[in-house]
Amino acid sequence: MKASFSKNERLQSRKKIECLLKEGQSLMVYPLKLIWKSYPAEGSSCLKTAVLVPRRNFSRAVDRNLIRRRIREVFRKKKHLVSLPLSENLVSADLLILYLGKDIKGSKEIEEKLLLCLQKWVGAYEKGI
Repeated sequence: MKASFSKNERLQSRKKIECLLKEGQSLMVYPLKLIWKSYPAEGSSCLKTAVLVPRRNFSRAVDRNLIRRRIREVFRKKKHLVSLPLSENLVSADLLILYLGKDIKGSKEIEEKLLLCLQKWVGAYEKGI
């Protein structure tokens, strides 16, 4: 599997993001919150992902972009942990990664928390939640 984060893997629709925020299931590993919604795959499974960093926590766009970039990079490298269980079960999913922290965390800490979050999600998904 390629370690890329191409345009067709990004969740860009405002309607889908709003739907995720209203109806999606979630789990939290501070400072990250994972919100997802899965549905049967049509053909091949796909995972669409978006990363949100609230403006109220970081008023400067530079800070929001830094955090977003760090999260996307970790997700790009580790998405195979999530994609394989989905493809085996022919399920597609929309995934939203929300950063809730009040300060900027280092790449190492973000990586640890995101890995823990993704492992919890895969475990919850395999149990049928």
